Amino acid sequence: MKSQTSQVARSCRIREWASMFQECRNRPNGMSVDKWCQENNITKVNYYYRFAQVRKACLDSIPSNAVKHAIIPVPTELMHTEPESTAVDSNSPLIQDSFLDISANGVTICVTEQTSSSLLKKVLEVLRTFMEDGEVPMDNNAAEQSIRPFCVGKKNWIMIDTVAGAEASAMIYSIAETAKANKLMSYNYFKYLLEEIPRHMDDHGVDFCEDLLLWSDKLPAECRKHL
Repeated sequence: MKSQTSQVARSCRIREWASMFQECRNRPNGMSVDKWCQENNITKVNYYYRFAQVRKACLDSIPSNAVKHAIIPVPTELMHTEPESTAVDSNSPLIQDSFLDISANGVTICVTEQTSSSLLKKVLEVLRTFMEDGEVPMDNNAAEQSIRPFCVGKKNWIMIDTVAGAEASAMIYSIAETAKANKLMSYNYFKYLLEEIPRHMDDHGVDFCEDLLLWSDKLPAECRKHL
C-alpha cells in the first residue's frame, strides 16, 4: 500500500514538474532559464534535476517495442561537393569528396564519406543533451570551482590517513558543495539530516529520503539561505 502511495505521489510530482517546464518554455522572449528560475525561486540544479526526472518518466512510459531505429535520409541538396585540397596532376580529374556540416550552439561537425558511423553515433549521443537545451554548459568549470576549497584544504588535513577516511570525507564534502549549489546553508542542512533520519529508523523503505534531498521543496526554511 505504501509503495502504491509513493508511486501516486511521484506521478503527481512528475505532472507538476512537466507543467513547470511548459511555463518555462512560454517565458518571454530574451529571458534566460537562469532568470526564469530566479523569478520562480528554483535553483538551476533543481531545475535540471526535475528536467531529467520528467524526461526519464516519459521514456519509461514508452513501450519497448514502440522504439524503432530508422535511417533518416539526407536531402542531396544539403550535400556539398568540394575538390580535395591535396595537389593532383594537372591532367588527372579532380577527386570529389562529399561532406555534410552539422552545426549547433557554435559547434560544427563535418561528416564525410570516410567518417566512421560508430564514431558519429557516439559524438551525436554526447551532443544530444546540448542540442536539446542550449542552457547546459559544455564545460565543467562550475564543478571544478566548487571543489577548489576542498582541494586547498586537504593539504592541511593530516587526520585523514586511510582510504575509508578519505571516502567518508569525499562524501561529506560532496553533500556540502551540492548544498551550496542549491542555495542551502550546509550546517543547518546537516543538522536537519541528523535530526530527521533517526526518526525513520523503523521504516521498511527509504521513500522518506526523497523529501530529504538537497533540491526537495519540503526542506524547512532554516536550511535555505535568505537572499
